[in-house]
Amino acid sequence: MSLGRRIIEWLQSRRERDTTKASWVVMWDNVSVWVRLNGEVVQRCRWDEVRQIVAYKDDVWAYDIINVAFVTQDECLAFRADEEFEGFCEFMLEFQRRFPDHNKEWYRQVMIPAFERCWTVVWDASEAKQDVEREGSSAG
Repeated sequence: MSLGRRIIEWLQSRRERDTTKASWVVMWDNVSVWVRLNGEVVQRCRWDEVRQIVAYKDDVWAYDIINVAFVTQDECLAFRADEEFEGFCEFMLEFQRRFPDHNKEWYRQVMIPAFERCWTVVWDASEAKQDVEREGSSAG
């Protein structure tokens, strides 16, 4: 068998394997956000249970993957999605809309420097509450 034929067969076998690749999708409604893996819900978190939003990178050798995670009241990492999930870009816009007092610099803080975890707090309920209390006391 020629080298060219072996390369074509190898590429075809890779394409066949890629069709069985896991399908991760992030979805949400007015009550909660969830992740589906191959059609089955594997993570769910209510928006009103979110106490902290964090972002970080996973170094996967040749590139980084941005992750966003929700922490709940019991300090449990209740939800995680990464930029390779279908719907991730729209999800980023949605969580930033729902938590408007989030850290506006979070994406840059996570991106730089490359190949480092760069754990960053995007939003924290206790800090948001303190900001509201400060605004209320200065208005009086």
